[in-house]
Amino acid sequence: MTRLRIPEATERASNQRKPVLSGVRNALRILDVFTERRQVLGVSEIARCVGLPKSTTSRLAATLHSEGFLSATPSGKYRLSLHMLDFSRVAAKSHNPYDAASKVLAGLRASTGFSAHFAILDGCRLVQTHRVTSNDIELFGESHTSLPMHATSTGQAILAFAKPTLLCETLSSTLTPCTNATITRAEQLRSVLSEARLNGYACTRDEFVDGTGSIAAPILDQTGYAVAAITLVALSHQISERTVTRAKTSLLEGARAVSMSALF
Repeated sequence: MTRLRIPEATERASNQRKPVLSGVRNALRILDVFTERRQVLGVSEIARCVGLPKSTTSRLAATLHSEGFLSATPSGKYRLSLHMLDFSRVAAKSHNPYDAASKVLAGLRASTGFSAHFAILDGCRLVQTHRVTSNDIELFGESHTSLPMHATSTGQAILAFAKPTLLCETLSSTLTPCTNATITRAEQLRSVLSEARLNGYACTRDEFVDGTGSIAAPILDQTGYAVAAITLVALSHQISERTVTRAKTSLLEGARAVSMSALF
């Protein structure tokens, strides 16, 4: 997923106002290199990704390893340590909607039989913090922590009620295809978002992962902008018009309950 790049002029101005420790920054950049597709990396690979000399990268990686943020494989490569799970749990629970969303997810899973997911908007990234999974989806594929805005009902539900800056950023970026059904044209995405805004929810089939579909409703803050979303995920053939009609009421009620109970 494309990450928001701060313009150099803005970055320089910001750096002039606040002191930046380059060593800390580069260490954090190394941690940010690891993704679901790049789980285990050697020093040379990390150096290429962050654009640092191999010697500098080696020292930083060794320090991160000694402090417990990276673990080493028998071949000498690195991966994120399990200690990072502690940070993810604390981060998820520190966001106000966590407790309210957990209860709503359990209720939706029980009433629909579908997987119920919760994701939070973090800047320009959409991060899935927790989910209650149905047997069908659990057997179908892996969990996705970072979700593409344009290719998921979760992202589309948020974009339909997003701040103008986020919407413009997404529409002007490259809409990378995840499947043959993924929306890749800004004009088409704009039309889909208009429909989602009118309905109060978004629905997709096969746009992110072939064989799966979903319906999502946004969580709104006090200003009316989307900051999170609750999503029901099922196999594609299970997301029919009849299913959506039956499930949307519970989904929208759940989203409103989380919005009302959480302070953003």
